[in-house]
Amino acid sequence: MNRLLSILALALVVSAGGDWLTGNWQAEVHGEAKSFPIVFHFKVEANDIHGTIEFPSHDLEFPIEHGTVHGNEVSFQGAGLWHGALKGKSLELTRELDGGKKQVMVASRTAH
Repeated sequence: MNRLLSILALALVVSAGGDWLTGNWQAEVHGEAKSFPIVFHFKVEANDIHGTIEFPSHDLEFPIEHGTVHGNEVSFQGAGLWHGALKGKSLELTRELDGGKKQVMVASRTAH
């Protein structure tokens, strides 16, 4: 029964296009001796992702560019190259920076 519910939930995500992504998500990035939040403001039109990436503790904001969503997978650019996938209610993301550095994080939906 649980497997059937999981399959139905995934089918709903895939059939809904990127509607599941639209809204605000927040992740906590853990780095060298400190951590900081990243807030994503996603807007999805068809399979294109738009919006912004906000670094509140640094008072920085970047536009999301070249964003796409296919089923439960996403990729976009903005303060790095991003790719990830919806896993349950969480968005697991990897950010690739210049020099090959990678940051892995988990984002959750927020109210604002």
